[in-house]
Amino acid sequence: MQVLKTAEQYQFNMLRNLSAVDYVEYLEMVYHLYSLPLRHKITIKTRCASEDLHVDSVTAIWPSANFQEREVYDLLGVKFTGHPDLRRILMPDEFTGHPLRKSFKVGVRPTNGEKR
Repeated sequence: MQVLKTAEQYQFNMLRNLSAVDYVEYLEMVYHLYSLPLRHKITIKTRCASEDLHVDSVTAIWPSANFQEREVYDLLGVKFTGHPDLRRILMPDEFTGHPLRKSFKVGVRPTNGEKR
């Protein structure tokens, strides 16, 4: 990814969006990059097995990835290796599970003070 930002022929200096999609068998990471100087865009996709949700963090390359990686971690459970502050961002700290995973069981809503 570093090459996409620093190489003269690419110059993708902006991370527009980072997201993930749960396809049950695997999880797909999606990065939308933009080059301000060259005015072109690219989408990078990578897969990781549902049992091993570890991906290298891109926060050192694009600092704007910080909150986006935390959101993907919180809602889908992807662990970003090298992230400076990987913790929940939307769900309460005591919440168990990752609510956007297809395997997440819905139906019972915990009340205040209860754990899921």
